[in-house]
Amino acid sequence: MSNFTWVAVVCKEINDFEMLRDLYALYSKIYVIKTDYRNAYKYIKLNILYKDSLFDEDFTNKIAEMQTKYETDKKEQENLLLIKDKKVKNLAFEKMEAEISYQRKILIVFIV
Repeated sequence: MSNFTWVAVVCKEINDFEMLRDLYALYSKIYVIKTDYRNAYKYIKLNILYKDSLFDEDFTNKIAEMQTKYETDKKEQENLLLIKDKKVKNLAFEKMEAEISYQRKILIVFIV
C-alpha cells in the first residue's frame, strides 16, 4: 500500500481531489478483497467525503456561472433599453427640429 499512500500524498499536494476520491474507492475495494472491513469502511467514507465535496464545489460553480449569465443578460437588456430610449429621444428631437424649421420658413414667408 505504500505506493498508494504516496499517490494520495501527491494528489493532495496538487489538489487533484477527483483522483484522490477514486483512489480512496480503490483502497476500499482492495481492503474488501483482503476482508479488512474496518479499513474498507474507512476508505469508503473518505471516498464519499471527497465525492460530496466535489459535488458541492461543482454545484457552487454552476450557481456562480448562472448568476453571472443572469447578470450579463440583465445588463444587455438594460443596454438595449437605453439604446431604444436614446433612439426615441433622437427621433423626437429631430421631429421638433423639423417642426421649428418649418415654422421659421412659414414665418419668413409671412414677413417677406
